[in-house]
Amino acid sequence: ADEDALRAAGMAVPQGSIVFKMADGVGHGAFELIAAGASGAYLVHVFEPSSPIMLTLRADRDTVIAGESLVIRAAIEGGARLDRLNGLLSAPDGHVQDLRFERRVDGSFEARVQPDPAHAGGFGLWEIHAFGNALSGRIDIARDARDAFAVSVATARLDGSIERIANPGKDTGVQLRIGIESAVASRYQLAGVLYGTRTDGRLAPVAIAHSASWIAAGNGTIDLRFEAGALQQAGVGAPYELRDLRLINQADMSLLERRERAAVLR
Repeated sequence: ADEDALRAAGMAVPQGSIVFKMADGVGHGAFELIAAGASGAYLVHVFEPSSPIMLTLRADRDTVIAGESLVIRAAIEGGARLDRLNGLLSAPDGHVQDLRFERRVDGSFEARVQPDPAHAGGFGLWEIHAFGNALSGRIDIARDARDAFAVSVATARLDGSIERIANPGKDTGVQLRIGIESAVASRYQLAGVLYGTRTDGRLAPVAIAHSASWIAAGNGTIDLRFEAGALQQAGVGAPYELRDLRLINQADMSLLERRERAAVLR
């Protein structure tokens, strides 16, 4: 496929780009590419879906608060050896930071980086791009990998208070009032998963609830409600446990805080 065909398919490619597939029967090893009338320098990207030699890359978290550091780990798989690894961290606004990877005793690589807080708070994810040359036998094999994460600005936080609100009449649902401390007025969202106790004494997930409210700078609350029908259908009762509680700023949909186990309700 040439430049025109690629752009017609929705790919943003530079002038002169071309994509081609090599026949499966050509084997493996080193190849020489020849183009009639070619001149100048060319950048060649190679996609090898069947190769066992793969560079893996992952960040230790999917979201960090501006000012926090992030640990990034990388490793080469498939029996090749990787002696050096370079990398870049790109913000959604185009800002780029260098990554310094250090080799660990097990042969993997690790980098610790603090995303520049001056470029936090925008829409989009930050992207990690790592690249290096692996050696397999006598063949030098270029590999690169990407990962992404979010950087949030701490405009609010959970204040630690979770109160179960009494229901009117015979309603046996679970309603929780959760405290929030806000530094910036915005519409904030809560999401959480309620676990209940089964007849065998084990906890089981019952339902997830979402709720949002406008909160001015200062202290406020948001209620989460789990309907009685969901509890009855799951066949659970007290004690309950609220897990995976998340606080989100709907202004930019950034995750501000997450608590794996937020409260036990007896």
